[in-house]
Amino acid sequence: MSAYVPEQNISIDESLIGWKGRLAWKQYIPSKRKRFGMKVFALCESSSGYMYNFLVYTGADTAYNALYENEPLTSRVVLTLIHPLLDKGYCLFLDNYYTSIDLLDKLVKRRTDAVGTMRINRKGIPQAIKVKLQRGETVARFRRKLMIQKWRDKKDVLMISTIHDDSMKKIAARSKEIEKPACVIDYNASMGGVDLSDNYLHFYGIARTRVKKYYMKMFFPFFKCHYIECLSNL
Repeated sequence: MSAYVPEQNISIDESLIGWKGRLAWKQYIPSKRKRFGMKVFALCESSSGYMYNFLVYTGADTAYNALYENEPLTSRVVLTLIHPLLDKGYCLFLDNYYTSIDLLDKLVKRRTDAVGTMRINRKGIPQAIKVKLQRGETVARFRRKLMIQKWRDKKDVLMISTIHDDSMKKIAARSKEIEKPACVIDYNASMGGVDLSDNYLHFYGIARTRVKKYYMKMFFPFFKCHYIECLSNL
């Protein structure tokens, strides 16, 4: 945090540090390449992948910020990670594991915008959003800064944003032009900060170093990751 100030667009996602040894809070995430390991919630700059803040998930003992102890688990993760950047005009990108109307309302009150995908069963989604759409159709509802938009592509895509309207943009795709909601285009461009950070680390052997202690397995990737990111920003 003392070494670098991230750009306006930031993202939060989970990462997995591979570990198959004994560990009470070892996680299994089938969507990740290594599947078994130590889960880390990370806040990264969208454009460079610079990891600004992280939170190691250790079950009930996870070190969340005490200010948010009464929040739902996913909101607690987000607010703990972004706490040093609140009230500074950042725009946060999230996936549907974290997003909720209540969370975005809290972020807006702290001068922080957010964009994310959202699950259809989240509390407070208007009934008008739940209608069936044909491919290419869209429907949106607004409340103050908040917008919820559903767009039908191959399947329904539900978005929530505090910086977008329901406008559509034309983009080139496979030698033809198609229309997508502006919020979907911006989300796809800015959500991948954590994945970018993981990709940088993959090319360095330190990530595959065999060690006997889990905390050393965790230390070396973080050390190398920040070393790489600092060099990339010189």
